[in-house]
Amino acid sequence: MAPAPGVPHFRDVTLEDIHASGIGTALSVNAASDAPLVRFRLKNIRIDAEHAGSIGHAQEWTFHNVTVRARDGVPLKLEDVEQSRGAIKQLR
Repeated sequence: MAPAPGVPHFRDVTLEDIHASGIGTALSVNAASDAPLVRFRLKNIRIDAEHAGSIGHAQEWTFHNVTVRARDGVPLKLEDVEQSRGAIKQLR
């Protein structure tokens, strides 16, 4: 299926060396189901937040040395995340 005109497609993005604390939600990522976020690389990231959040409609993500500490203890929600490598270390 061809993508709809005007729908943005994000791919080949690298985020690294990020440290954040005292925030509400660590990750709030949700793409359109027909335009998933493709080949994102997260490296050396540590986030201390009230809520872990969620990642939705993502493909081929790579996680290296990524830690999320959610004070509410609820794990990061993954929805329609395919062919990803590595893991997010989740702490309470």
